[in-house]
Amino acid sequence: MSNNHPHLLWIALCAHGMAIAGGLPTQFERFGYTGTSQSTGSYGSAVVAIGDSMGNQGMAVGGPMTPVSGFGAVDRWFDTGTGWQRASVVTRPPMAPNGHHFGGSLASFGTRLFGTADNPPTAYVFDIQPGNQLEATLTQTLQPQLLGTAGLSTGLNIGSFADYLAVSVLRNYQDSGSVELFRFSAGQWTSTGQVLTDSRQFRSAGFGQGLAMTEDRLFIGVPQLDPQATPPGVEVREYRRPVSGNQWSFVTSHDLSGFAVPQNQPDPRLGYSIAVHGNTLVAGAPQLADANGDAVGAVLVWRYDANQDSWLPEAALFNPDMQVDSQFGAAVATNGDQILVGAPTSNALDGRAYRFQRDNGGQWQAKIRLSSLAIGLHRFGQSVAFADDGSHLVGAPGYGGGDGALYVFEGDRLLQDGFE
Repeated sequence: MSNNHPHLLWIALCAHGMAIAGGLPTQFERFGYTGTSQSTGSYGSAVVAIGDSMGNQGMAVGGPMTPVSGFGAVDRWFDTGTGWQRASVVTRPPMAPNGHHFGGSLASFGTRLFGTADNPPTAYVFDIQPGNQLEATLTQTLQPQLLGTAGLSTGLNIGSFADYLAVSVLRNYQDSGSVELFRFSAGQWTSTGQVLTDSRQFRSAGFGQGLAMTEDRLFIGVPQLDPQATPPGVEVREYRRPVSGNQWSFVTSHDLSGFAVPQNQPDPRLGYSIAVHGNTLVAGAPQLADANGDAVGAVLVWRYDANQDSWLPEAALFNPDMQVDSQFGAAVATNGDQILVGAPTSNALDGRAYRFQRDNGGQWQAKIRLSSLAIGLHRFGQSVAFADDGSHLVGAPGYGGGDGALYVFEGDRLLQDGFE
């Protein structure tokens, strides 16, 4: 694995870019990257597409467990047109304390990059400067509220659209979790004063484990991370942006209803991951059981109906390999007509990822299985994203004994280039 250049196995890819297993084509990486001495450590825990005002495109990759200090860091990569090049300087907040773990969650909108750190819980806002290095300038540091008795969870998640920002703190209220809303106005981000919670405050509810935002909606996952503690109540909650003022209003809860899946499951963990794009809403349920009672995992898809002004169930996509305990749905991404799904514990923790596509008839089909040529407890699929050029990005934070890696799959380009 190279940390500055295409994967050393690239030559092999020319001959072995594609394989067929179980009727589904398997595509291996075109490029694979590790972190530098400043960014290695669970590298690939988070990945997101970024860009500047001049049309330069790239990606940001989080490495929250940097050795010794545990500061955490984010690498920026820019698309050269023929490959990816790492920016010369890593992104990290100044004066970060030991064990800060910056880069565990990332989001972007326009020319902004958002990142979180968990110790103490903090959100950072960066502006991407014009230029092919995609330099990220820190513009603001936000401290979400710590509420109730702190639990053991360390995670934060973040989502943004335009001038709104949502930050979840999973440890609040004994791991019940909360989501705080921020708004950009008069040149700065300020808390709206609204903190959304699960009113039941079930311990380990995981409110905010999954988080996604559109122009006027906010979706929050409540996967219930410890079903033995309290009733499950797993769902995806939908909130509407205020027409005026700052208070988001609850709309409805989305659960397993309306999908062709066994109902009343004890531990599906619906809402563990969420992604939304246009009229497509996707939520991972990494422990959803099939008709045989096997926890193979699934992704649920809703489609927005403008006439009803509501999101209607469209499809339940099970793990194409039907592998139990693969955590299929632990990570999801969508660009509207395609869905990437991570299954980081499949194949003895090597991990896999899958791409689904909506056909002209509106039906979703599994199209390809993504896999790394390297093996060994890599948790490949822990994070997934679409780059702006259509590349598929997959994180494997367990690579190299925990150093981590990020893999790039260039959509259909392998076939177009004759690597089949």
